[in-house]
Amino acid sequence: HCKLLKKLREVALELNCEPLILTYANHSKDTLNKNKVPYIISTTPQKIEIFKSRGLNNIELLNFSTQLAEMSPEEFLEKELIEKFHPKAIVLGYDTHFGKDRKGNYDLVKKFEEKYNYKTYRVEPLIFEGSLVSSTIIRGLLSKGEMIAANRLLNRRFSFHGTVTQGKKIGKTLGYPTINIQTENEYQLTPPSGIYYSTSKIDNVMYNSVTNIGTNPTVSTTADIKIESFVLEFDEDVYGKNVETFFIERIREEKKFNNLEELKEAIHQDVQKIKGMINENNWLS
Repeated sequence: HCKLLKKLREVALELNCEPLILTYANHSKDTLNKNKVPYIISTTPQKIEIFKSRGLNNIELLNFSTQLAEMSPEEFLEKELIEKFHPKAIVLGYDTHFGKDRKGNYDLVKKFEEKYNYKTYRVEPLIFEGSLVSSTIIRGLLSKGEMIAANRLLNRRFSFHGTVTQGKKIGKTLGYPTINIQTENEYQLTPPSGIYYSTSKIDNVMYNSVTNIGTNPTVSTTADIKIESFVLEFDEDVYGKNVETFFIERIREEKKFNNLEELKEAIHQDVQKIKGMINENNWLS
């Protein structure tokens, strides 16, 4: 997508026009088949934030509906693009599909260039270190906890937003108070259970942190997945606030310890290891 955004800016500059991003506010399967909605890498608010950080402020969100799904590609092109935006150019990814049965693609858009007086540009796939970069590949890396590789392909640190909720405060009794995070989207992809070197953005300030994802097997018997972060050099009440957690590296699997003392020692070792990593490369920027 970064390659696509770069091409969009280049074309807009070349044609002296305002770049516009047209994207969906929801996943197509959220309408067509809720049981098969893939876990998302970025929520719509995150996408908008990323677009704006790259200087692209003109964003139109389409709500994918059954009516939209039944539109022929030609009708979609005419009604959703030409009549609404009168484009001088249309920039598509190599695998862009639209319209009924996903039959609309670059070739169809190219076919109507003369009729609607626009230019068509196709962005070819990005190959990185011999591999195709795609959402599916990145989703697979994130699902395995391979944060360094995933972040390299994303060209940013994977993150998600969440609300700070009340926890059992066991971390506080051990000397490591944590913030418990409830993600804001039911389809949000979360990395697998484990301990992560992370950073936490609270009130627009970034802090180094240690994040645990898992069931807390030492102190809990439920299978519920919890997300909690010990934020370094931070001691404020943030219940109810929105926090963005950025994942840098998975440092170990989650383990069940025999008692709280063993758990406390493991947390201490995790924190010391991450402090060492911070000294080598501080990711607060």
